[in-house]
Amino acid sequence: MYLAHPKNAVKLSDPATTNRKGTAILTVKAVRNPGNPRKAGVDGQVYPLGLTVTYAPDGKKPIRIADGGAMDGCTLTTGSYSKAIKECSLTASRYTFNFAVRVFSSLPAVTMRKTCPTWTEDIRPIFQLYYNLFPVMEKHNIINLRDIHDVRSQLHKINMSMFEFDWNHPNFMPTTRDLSPDKTEIVRRWLECEITGGPTDKQYNVYNEGRYRVCGSEEYLTRTVTHLKEILQMAIFVELYTIPPYMTAMFSLKRERFKEAYSILKGIATEEMLHMTLDANILNAIGGSPNTTDPHWLPNYPTPFPSLEFMQLLPNVMLKLEKFSLSMVKEVFSEIEKPASLEVFKIFHSASLLWSDLPDDDGGRWKLNNTTNILYG
Repeated sequence: MYLAHPKNAVKLSDPATTNRKGTAILTVKAVRNPGNPRKAGVDGQVYPLGLTVTYAPDGKKPIRIADGGAMDGCTLTTGSYSKAIKECSLTASRYTFNFAVRVFSSLPAVTMRKTCPTWTEDIRPIFQLYYNLFPVMEKHNIINLRDIHDVRSQLHKINMSMFEFDWNHPNFMPTTRDLSPDKTEIVRRWLECEITGGPTDKQYNVYNEGRYRVCGSEEYLTRTVTHLKEILQMAIFVELYTIPPYMTAMFSLKRERFKEAYSILKGIATEEMLHMTLDANILNAIGGSPNTTDPHWLPNYPTPFPSLEFMQLLPNVMLKLEKFSLSMVKEVFSEIEKPASLEVFKIFHSASLLWSDLPDDDGGRWKLNNTTNILYG
């Protein structure tokens, strides 16, 4: 009777016989994690079920009086319905008797063990779905669920709507009441850590300690490489976000009439593609896998730059797809191409000095050195 996959995620009880009051109990139980077979980030799976009902008059052959319709794969003929009504003393016979059950997905155990989930890995993918579902919230400046800074500025409102309001309250969120228990718990933990400033700070301290050490244990090195992969992947998306605005402005120009502007925009877009390729090559070199199709990170213009927890790139710049104009040059393109501050160049220079402390080609050990505080000393 299942029309959804995987079929083994739901278990039905054996057929039941009603009591004298016409009541029977059937059990529908979720026994396995259905995963995300519907893709597109939609949580869980919906199982349409059809219920077949038969009536057995005393001493007579059982007669089907309600079928599962399309769920059962067979239906009653007009003669069968007439027979059911006549022989069973019924006023009517049901053509279909079906319903649907939703089975939520469960999150991996490694995620559920986190005391303080992270924005990038755990929370943003959840909020992204509701950003897509309710774009009016950003349009009317209610909240941008893709922007960690906007979310952080309204933590108490989110906490109230999700965990203080009653389920039947009109302002309960999500209004669709479709967030799985696992994801609800993960959001609750993240909100608690963000509001109280508890274990999250400790995690950042551990991260920073490993991040700023050139020498250290294998554990520190593994953690640093893991975060480096995340930063490189985010760098790929940063470059990817900038390409469509440049290309849109370029194609809005008549090439023969505005040759110089057309050529400049084309050159910049090509450079952004090159930057993205360089990021991907480095990510490949350290064992990562470049991803340019993750639906949670693909741009939905107008949009700010993608960001990790510890930094928002150009928070006041809104990338958009518009024809070429002086306002686009001033408000978007000039801001993107604006040179970094002197402090940033100092950081880059300090980072470049660390190359002298890397192991040589003979595979030397990571040695103690005095460069721990170079980056931000």
